[in-house]
Amino acid sequence: MTAYYARSLTDPALAAVFLHREHPLEDLVTALITAAGARPSVDPAQEANLLVGGISGLGLDLLHRRRTPAGVRRTLDYHLNRILAQRS
Repeated sequence: MTAYYARSLTDPALAAVFLHREHPLEDLVTALITAAGARPSVDPAQEANLLVGGISGLGLDLLHRRRTPAGVRRTLDYHLNRILAQRS
């Protein structure tokens, strides 16, 4: 991912993918958090930003074998449990 970003600084075709003003992935995650029922104190858009950025970093850690898939899932479950309302 980092290599693609670096190349996008000099390649107009890649820049169109990486350096645009829209945030479709964050918008999708915001909608999913909202639909799942975020806790009242949670801002779904801010949480989406954190999740998308966080999973990018965790994905790089997986590639470098600094984390395991199970560990990454535990981290994501932890965060989602913090931001989503408990269902009865």
